[in-house]
Amino acid sequence: MIGRKAPGALLRLLALALVGWLLGAGLALAAPEVPPLLPDPIQDVSSTPLTAAEREELAALLASLRGPVRYKILIIDSSRPQGLEEYLEAVWSAWELPGDTVLLVVARQEGHAIRFYLGGEAGRHGITVDSALAAIRQHYSPAVREGGLAAGLKALVTELHRQATGEAPAPAVPEGATDPGPGGWRRWLRLPLPSLPRLEWPDWHLPDWKLPDWRLPPSLVPSLPIARIDLLDPRLPLWLGAGGLGCIGYSLLRYALALRRWQQEP
Repeated sequence: MIGRKAPGALLRLLALALVGWLLGAGLALAAPEVPPLLPDPIQDVSSTPLTAAEREELAALLASLRGPVRYKILIIDSSRPQGLEEYLEAVWSAWELPGDTVLLVVARQEGHAIRFYLGGEAGRHGITVDSALAAIRQHYSPAVREGGLAAGLKALVTELHRQATGEAPAPAVPEGATDPGPGGWRRWLRLPLPSLPRLEWPDWHLPDWKLPDWRLPPSLVPSLPIARIDLLDPRLPLWLGAGGLGCIGYSLLRYALALRRWQQEP
């Protein structure tokens, strides 16, 4: 009986293993592939990419950052059936980014869910897991609801940069902002002002009055031995401490003698 049941149990185990292998292979095939790493800090492989204006504004913000941390942004449609955390780990392992990088992965079709990966060096410059999560809740999510994904990413990167450096990045100056063109109000500021006449005051020199020399002759001034004190001498605190302790000891001795005389008086 045992010998007859053994082949059936073995076949069932082989069938379960085959089904598990097929399911794993199907999930692996259905999971999105990690795109190749590009030098651009923004990689948008989603079906609804950012507009040209949004991408330029976000790229200008990333280019204006001057700090110890760099940022890499990947935008995809979805990581399903794989979890976004597992996909983030796969991207970080495949790209092998430097340790001073903060990797941001956004899934558009998952409610603009975002996950981050902090490099070892980036985590030592003021950005922690708790502070990054707080930045997502307080800056990224409200900005996405009000202005879209690009606004949320700009708000998040700005807050992370403030955490890493303690200051907000300088706003990017658009091209042509320094030249308002004809008719602009700034052109009036470039008009040369009329030069004012130079005023010269008359020379009211007073006569040189000489005061009498009241200095005593050196023979009448006794030479006093004045000790020079070097404020940078490392022994100065020791001398001051010894002098203070001496004053305290002398005061305690005077107090003890006075107390003894008071006790001996009838």
